[in-house]
Amino acid sequence: MAANDLNGVRQRLGRKLMIISRKRFQLGDILLEKIGLGHGQVPVLMDLNRFGELGQNTLAEKAHITPATMSGTLKRMERDGVIKRRSDENDARVSLVSLTDKGKELAEKARELFLLMDEQMFANVPEEECERILGMMETVQENLEKAIQGGTHEKTV
Repeated sequence: MAANDLNGVRQRLGRKLMIISRKRFQLGDILLEKIGLGHGQVPVLMDLNRFGELGQNTLAEKAHITPATMSGTLKRMERDGVIKRRSDENDARVSLVSLTDKGKELAEKARELFLLMDEQMFANVPEEECERILGMMETVQENLEKAIQGGTHEKTV
């Protein structure tokens, strides 16, 4: 395959990934709206449901957002009765976050909605193809992480 053909395929693939990401986000918004959640709240729900009580900064790291952004998300969730916060007995500067009963119910509903979304997204795609795509996407993710850490994103054309 000629270099230009390969670059064309890579450009189309990059664009397709961007479109798929946007469509998945749109479908997620539609489904999450039905249970009164926004996308930013889902990582918090899932992490707290999985790990129990976590620090606010740990939640921000896991969600790949700034502590300030996480603070705003948690304020809304606390106001809505989804999470509760308390100070760490060992370090009053640390705010520990956990789910309320309402939060646990929402986490389960969100999990079910994302399972439904994945079923819809991969309908008519055989499991073997899903495994192959997953392997390829893991490589793509690693490449992006290396580019970010290695500074290759700073190169200009």
